Amino acid sequence: MAVFADFSGLQVNGVDQKGRVSMPSAFRATIERRFAGHDLHGEALRTVKMSPSDLGCIEVVDATTIAEVKSDVMAECEAEAEGDKVKAKALFQKKIFRRLGLFTDVTYDEAGRMVLPQLLRDEAGIQGEAVFFGGGDSFQIWSPEKFAAEYADVPMLIRQMEQGKASRRGAAKA
Repeated sequence: MAVFADFSGLQVNGVDQKGRVSMPSAFRATIERRFAGHDLHGEALRTVKMSPSDLGCIEVVDATTIAEVKSDVMAECEAEAEGDKVKAKALFQKKIFRRLGLFTDVTYDEAGRMVLPQLLRDEAGIQGEAVFFGGGDSFQIWSPEKFAAEYADVPMLIRQMEQGKASRRGAAKA
């Protein structure tokens, strides 16, 4: 039985030169709730899938979202193939590789520490700080600069991000 749990909120965390960063605890708790009732333990439970986003950030999903995407793509292919199972399977392979081929598995430890892949960090322009931004069944990881440009029309989000950056820097000085 699936448990309804969405990613939400915004948090700024530091990223070191090797790409190590901590996933917000609220996001880890959401993943745990989303996997409630599934027989997953250890690394299998603590793996997310990341891909570059057309928005200029890193898109992050868990395995429950991937299963939903695969189901949606199969239904789409079956409708297009109009009952031809061989054609539906061929369409599925083509579409699923285009949709999921850019995802990379990233594991995190009990404290949420993980390494953002260099290629994804470069693509998203992430250095020094990362903005974690939850929205439904996925979350995004942004560079503060790209986040500010994308959400310039939502002043409250920009203030939240700036407050998160200031809090993080204040904690680092203490």
